Amino acid sequence: MRLEALTRAMESYRGQGHALLEKLIDPEAASRIVAQFIAACREHGKSVRTGPQNRTAVRGAAVQVYGNRYPALAAFHWGLTPVMSAVTGLDLIPSYSMFRVYSRGATLRVHRDRPASEHGLSLTLACSGDAAWPLEIATEGEEAEIPLLADWGDLPHRAYTMLTGDGLLYRGPTHAHARTTPNPNDSSVHGFMFWVDANGPHADWGYERRAPSERDLD
Repeated sequence: MRLEALTRAMESYRGQGHALLEKLIDPEAASRIVAQFIAACREHGKSVRTGPQNRTAVRGAAVQVYGNRYPALAAFHWGLTPVMSAVTGLDLIPSYSMFRVYSRGATLRVHRDRPASEHGLSLTLACSGDAAWPLEIATEGEEAEIPLLADWGDLPHRAYTMLTGDGLLYRGPTHAHARTTPNPNDSSVHGFMFWVDANGPHADWGYERRAPSERDLD
């Protein structure tokens, strides 16, 4: 990631609460990460069930692996911490991370994240059909809770189109986000990494020191 791109991201994030990080990682590196992830899924994979009883924001078939079950992801997460600290201007510590594979037609409902997701990165790692699947985010942040929503209604938002290796850094608990357009690819792989401010009110979520309750599950 070039210095000028990093500078733009710093200004955007500190002013808006979200910033596009273009070419955060090399596409070849992303491909190698995906290959390792697929191997991990065979051993630790977990289906995300759909339906009204589902506590997650995901609608449709998906598989995910958490960093606490996959050391390679945790190491990658920790390695990105200095860059994310530079963008936010804060002393960040990792909280949790995961890989997720979405199938064709999957969507992500409009939602905000739990406190452990104070600063979140959504990283596009692969799309089987090379079709962009935009990530949508509210243009303004709010502290109030919202239910899981199928669409944005009157809530102002914008969409970011990300290519392989691009990431979006955002304030998860305050900025609602979603993918309301169905996934146009047979599958797409994304990495999600989260941090908390070491000097902030949610620092005790650092390094997954707190176990999430049912209400906190993504």
